Amino acid sequence: RAYAGSGDHAQAKEIYGQALASTSAYSATYYWIGLSLAELGEKAAAKDAMQKYLKAEPSGQYADRAKEKLKDL
Repeated sequence: RAYAGSGDHAQAKEIYGQALASTSAYSATYYWIGLSLAELGEKAAAKDAMQKYLKAEPSGQYADRAKEKLKDL
């Protein structure tokens, strides 16, 4: 999240991808990679990530934000 916070979404995408490759147990990672993908203009991939997050945690901590972001994608 530090890379995304500093605006380095390409590096954030790489790190989030590595995290998801090792385990998908922390489903919030889908939300965070979705944000970085959206910032990189990868709307289809961002939408997919947000949908995966919402499927895993429909009432999760970031669910409302993910639903709002989906409207923009």
